[in-house]
Amino acid sequence: HGDGKSHDLFHLGGTIPVMFRGSRYNIPATIWLPLEYPRRPPIPYVTPTSTMGIKPNHPHVDMEGKCYLPYLSQWSERHHNIGDLVQQLASAFGADPPVYSRPAPQPYAPAPYAPQPASQPAYGYGQSSGYGGATSGYPGVGAGYPSGAKSAGYGPVYQQPNHYAPQQPPAPSQPPADPEAVQLQNMQQMLLGMIESKRGVFDTQAQWDEEKLQQEQKDLKYAQQQQEMLVTSLREQLAALQAVREEQTRQGAALDSWMLAQADVEARGVDIDE
Repeated sequence: HGDGKSHDLFHLGGTIPVMFRGSRYNIPATIWLPLEYPRRPPIPYVTPTSTMGIKPNHPHVDMEGKCYLPYLSQWSERHHNIGDLVQQLASAFGADPPVYSRPAPQPYAPAPYAPQPASQPAYGYGQSSGYGGATSGYPGVGAGYPSGAKSAGYGPVYQQPNHYAPQQPPAPSQPPADPEAVQLQNMQQMLLGMIESKRGVFDTQAQWDEEKLQQEQKDLKYAQQQQEMLVTSLREQLAALQAVREEQTRQGAALDSWMLAQADVEARGVDIDE
């Protein structure tokens, strides 16, 4: 955040299976959910592996991997969801994949160590600073030896035969990586990832569908309860109106009887009040 605060955000990571030129590929991606989700749209990123690179100048993905779609710019919490966003990404990536395959770097393999024959000390006595004349009263090591010695002041140096120290053959150098083999290996990894991703997408979609169905069932049950309450209220009001009508009918009949009796009394000239 711009205020220097950090927050832990929920994210969904996996691969998005796409079809490109008749073949299936898996595009690794991560969808981050901001704190204001679902009022604000998710933030999808393409997350290439070490054997992938982001394609430059892609219409929907920048070099940092962030994705841009009209579906995101027109985001509405009532009409948009993550499931449809994944389908929009799959459609855009199927038309123009945002990543390309590159060979993995080969590890350095040093050549095995081949032991060399140890040099043997020269025959002779006494110490010398330059392997020349003696310094402790002993004759030089070269005195009395034939002129076939290696150098003045050295005795004959014993050379160990070669069969005592066999030389190991040099390690074969690593052949250069075959681009077709690297590509085949990448495709195999993508296919395996696609299977796992497809399973994950199906599980996620099934979970969303189940939650949506449960919410619809709750809404339907609530609507049924409201309808039953309305019907019960209408029936009670109808019963009350029926009772009022019956009471009015009874009072009307009583009034008619009184009026007839009054008319009969007046006709006979008798005061009914007396």
